[in-house]
Amino acid sequence: MKYKEIQPLLPSKWEDITLKQYQSILGALIDTEDDLTPDEQRAQQVDNLLNISSKLLNIPLDEIYKDFMPMDWDKLINHFSFIYVDMKPMDKPHVKQKKTIDVSFDNYILFSKLKPDVVSVAQSLPGIVKSFTTGMTDEEIENLNIREAMSIFFFAVKVMKQSLSNLRLYLLCRMLKQMMKETLLKLVVTMKKKLSISK
Repeated sequence: MKYKEIQPLLPSKWEDITLKQYQSILGALIDTEDDLTPDEQRAQQVDNLLNISSKLLNIPLDEIYKDFMPMDWDKLINHFSFIYVDMKPMDKPHVKQKKTIDVSFDNYILFSKLKPDVVSVAQSLPGIVKSFTTGMTDEEIENLNIREAMSIFFFAVKVMKQSLSNLRLYLLCRMLKQMMKETLLKLVVTMKKKLSISK
């Protein structure tokens, strides 16, 4: 296909890509090789972008490659320039988030399984979004734009960190209270023994 045929159909910002689409193109977004010449890097970048275009438009890759001219490579790279810029979370996602967040054991497990990489986060995003929003179906979550989904993720991370910090403080207070209770009990027992010996 010619660039001018696919260009109007392609996303021009993160908000144009759904969570489901993001999960499908993630491999092409991060699939790069090292030690390539500048020409090879450019060719690889175009190859990845054509692969992304194929997945986003649901058009077979060989059909995308057909008639795509090398003189259009720069246009394609410029069109997708937004994917090379960090996605900034929204101040407030448009979906209804839970007013009070129950940091359940399931939510803790969901976060503890996350690895510090994009793939792990992307695979876990539907579950995270479902845990921190109200009334969303699986289909609505899949069709949520990726920037909004990632904003919910960042909100969830913030809530989990705060909750775990509060939990640590609570457990520390309970532990100190228990230690004081045990120390006081030992002191009382010791005092009773001393009193009974002195009688």
